[in-house]
Amino acid sequence: RKADLWRAVFPYDIQFVAAPVRKGNREPLVRANMRVIEAVRRLLWIQFKIILVNLDAAVAGVTSEPLHDIRVAIRRMRSLLRVFRKQLPDQPRQEIEGLLAEIGEELGPVRDLDEWVDLLQSAQVCAILARSRLFPAYVRHHQQRRQLAYATVRRCLRGRHFASQRLKINRLLRVELSRLTRTAPPGSLPKFAARQLDRALRRARKHERLRRSTSPKKLHELRIALRKARYLAEFFAPVLGDNIAKLAKRLHQVERVLGRIHDVDMGMEHLAREGPLPPRALAAHLEQQREQNLGKLDKVWR
Repeated sequence: RKADLWRAVFPYDIQFVAAPVRKGNREPLVRANMRVIEAVRRLLWIQFKIILVNLDAAVAGVTSEPLHDIRVAIRRMRSLLRVFRKQLPDQPRQEIEGLLAEIGEELGPVRDLDEWVDLLQSAQVCAILARSRLFPAYVRHHQQRRQLAYATVRRCLRGRHFASQRLKINRLLRVELSRLTRTAPPGSLPKFAARQLDRALRRARKHERLRRSTSPKKLHELRIALRKARYLAEFFAPVLGDNIAKLAKRLHQVERVLGRIHDVDMGMEHLAREGPLPPRALAAHLEQQREQNLGKLDKVWR
């Protein structure tokens, strides 16, 4: 952060390089003996930094990954704000949660279009439709739609509203929560983590019947429930142990299959609503992918 000061004072240049860290020696972000308020401060801070680090690349829109990383970090922050709502100051928490919900809703359609264009440009789809005369024009149309959609990203992430809210989030994490770590009762982080994760898992299991549905809406509802439980398992694995880390991976396996089904369902909507006449082989490929992933869902659930 002060490399400019070094260069002004000393006649030698300085370069910062990330040192290789072995997995076993890496310091966990949260620990069992940590205060609850310090745990949430650290967990929120890392997600906020992910958003800030990816801002420029998301606005540029050269690849889809930065926007994806921002949306994941927003979802994780919202999850943390809900889980730790009793430990956080009420007014800033509600304001920040409202802002994140607005941004997530605005960026959602752009991200769905990213997924669709990435699917159209994938090696598998290009190989299947290599001889189609309709396919090149169809892909160009959706690439142009994607470029136009990124105006929403620029407006959302470079606007005054988001800039002012960034300052509020910064203040909450740097000042208010740092102050609370010295005054708030310590509590038991392992007990709190176990209780919150248990609730999330119970809610996810209540959605179990939806795995036998073919409805896009119901399958997506199951995916969201599993994702919320998986986030908590990942947050609290350093506190609750290796079995919870394994559980997070199992949840992610199911969620990935549901995610592929959701991507296909969104693609079906694009086929029906947007663009020039699509090749028949594309619709057939999407239907085949959906059936295959519905077959995998039961296996990964077990």
